[in-house]
Amino acid sequence: MRRMGEDCSASVVGRSPSRRHAAAGSPAKSDLGRAIRELRRERDVSIEALALAADIHPTYLSSIERGRRNPSWRVLSALAGALQIPVADLARRVESAERVREGVEQVLADERARLARVAVGLVQESAA
Repeated sequence: MRRMGEDCSASVVGRSPSRRHAAAGSPAKSDLGRAIRELRRERDVSIEALALAADIHPTYLSSIERGRRNPSWRVLSALAGALQIPVADLARRVESAERVREGVEQVLADERARLARVAVGLVQESAA
């Protein structure tokens, strides 16, 4: 029997494993999980203690923290309550992390493009 808050999508008949796990580890879920893990560690709370306080299974919480599961609104609210933080503040942390990640990705893309231009220049220079 599943504990309250656990996702049962894996047991849906007709869903292939590839579709079921296609979004696993997506950036948004990873950012949410990372924010929850950081808050939990800041408060020096174990996974087991937070899971108990939020009435979810510890392995489910671990999956959320690793970006493998996407909690329902009810579970998210229970986790925020157990961490003694408003859901809005948790969302701001996630949004901030997402903006930082997107900024880093843009810097990396710009740097790759710059290096490609340099490489093309070097090849043209050596061919001349």
